[in-house]
Amino acid sequence: MIESERLKYIRRQQANLRSETFENLQKHKSKGKEVLTDTGKPVILPSSLLVVQDSCNKITSMQWPYWPEVKKFLKDSTIKAEERPDILCRLFKMKLDSILKDLKDSKYFGEINAGMSITNFPPKITQIPFISAEIPDKKEDPELYSLVTDYMIHGPYGNANLNCPCMVDKRCSKNFPKKFTPHTTIDSSGFPVYRRRDSGHTVIKFGVKLDNRSVVPYNKRLLKRYQAHINVEWCNRPGSVKYLFKYINKGPDMATTGVSGDTNPTIKEKPKDEMKEYYYCRYISACEASWRIFSNEVHYRYPTVMRLPFHLPGQQNVVYGAYDDIDNVLSKPSVAFSIFVQWMKLNEINEDARKLTYVEFPSKFVWMLKDRCWQLKGLDHSRGYVQLTANYSRLLEMLDAMGLLDDDNEYVEAIKEASFEGHAGYLRALFATLLLSNTLSRPEFVWEKTWKYLADDIVYRRKKETNISGLVLPEYQIKNLTLLKIENYLISNGSSLRRFLTMPYPNDDSLRDATNRLINEELSHDVDEVQAEFNRLHQSLTDEQRAVFDEIMEAVVGRKEGLFLSMVTVEPEKPSYGRLWLQLFDVERE
Repeated sequence: MIESERLKYIRRQQANLRSETFENLQKHKSKGKEVLTDTGKPVILPSSLLVVQDSCNKITSMQWPYWPEVKKFLKDSTIKAEERPDILCRLFKMKLDSILKDLKDSKYFGEINAGMSITNFPPKITQIPFISAEIPDKKEDPELYSLVTDYMIHGPYGNANLNCPCMVDKRCSKNFPKKFTPHTTIDSSGFPVYRRRDSGHTVIKFGVKLDNRSVVPYNKRLLKRYQAHINVEWCNRPGSVKYLFKYINKGPDMATTGVSGDTNPTIKEKPKDEMKEYYYCRYISACEASWRIFSNEVHYRYPTVMRLPFHLPGQQNVVYGAYDDIDNVLSKPSVAFSIFVQWMKLNEINEDARKLTYVEFPSKFVWMLKDRCWQLKGLDHSRGYVQLTANYSRLLEMLDAMGLLDDDNEYVEAIKEASFEGHAGYLRALFATLLLSNTLSRPEFVWEKTWKYLADDIVYRRKKETNISGLVLPEYQIKNLTLLKIENYLISNGSSLRRFLTMPYPNDDSLRDATNRLINEELSHDVDEVQAEFNRLHQSLTDEQRAVFDEIMEAVVGRKEGLFLSMVTVEPEKPSYGRLWLQLFDVERE
């Protein structure tokens, strides 16, 4: 109800609020139009409204009632913990503040350079390197053993509990149980594979015995201090850091479609209503409602982030009232003196300013909103991180118009730079946009230099589609699937990769192989494990068996035609030769 009233107030103000570029307003005036009621974009959801785009109440209700503080508060009553969301929210807020204080001020794990969190019902805490994913010894640390059993065990799942929320197509969507591994390693996607030794330690959860393969990564110190489910993950690779920010800023899982019988191109498109989009598929749980009633912060970010606008001449946004005078709007100081324009002007007259890039600029200068100008900071200034927002395709157009692009290396660097913050789908759209604009002199060169960035999510998506967690795709299939995504984007814009003679085109046979489940299952093997088994079997061969093996492998490697017939009797206690022959048959078939 409270949030509905806020949105109603914002909508009522939309009648007097418009946003348009400075250039379009000048064109509007040049046509002799003085009324602004039919210009700009109305129905805007302002950034001052703190938005939580995802809500997950089922995990919240499963964990919070088990806290000892909740049990103590409700021990003399018949009220369930779920019926007191106000108590749960107050307690969670206290724990959240305490955790942030421990990490930032008490420096539990050293100096914190930056932090970001969102209360997502429930939140996740990440970026802590001291992690365990094993069940402790019950005799050595009974308290930790009890806490891990209560809070950090995933499941039961699988055949023991097909109704578990994580089960999708009779498989755990979180890829549990994990594999036993003696050391912590990093997989090919940049995600950590934590140490999970086969120590024999187990726990009983709802009558099911579970071992280290079902442990959610945790930190011992935080778990003992807060006695809550706190998932701790190690993030030190670009892939995992990207996932972290995508998780925090992701929207809800939903699909929308619209059907219209109007084909008249003159019909005016309906304006985008951001408030309706905010309402679509939105569910407010009791805990989230209580959280907002208490006016608790939804977002946390440290240190301060300043957003730097980036625009072409005349493309800065102008906010004005629907009934304002157009001359007054265009003559406002805030319109002519934008942050970006004033930065360029200061570079013309200040030698020190020219030594700093746009991103580095706020470290030495501060933007004075009242005077609409940059001023030099004092020595005691707070450090801030800067986010540069730019439209890369328009940026490249501007650089090309200024004659600053000598070859396609500029486009390669632009895509690499965009990969730091943009996801693979955005990069593919950027590459396709460069093709459509005919600005690439050697598109095949840019493709070869950047295809790994464009294909960053291909294997992940195929794993999700096939439900094969260990799926391995060869390089040529990854390239083909990436080219297919680019081709679909080009087709939707009335073009095709066939227009660009030097660009490769997706191969149909390869795409059929990539969508063949049998082939995918054959390829989803652990290469190291298979190599170790091969070495063990190869060492057990007799001289006669080794001679046969070498002759067959010579024919396979040299692609020579040949027919080999072998009469082999495999003894049950010595199955090496028969197993090795089957492996060779697979290799020869591929």
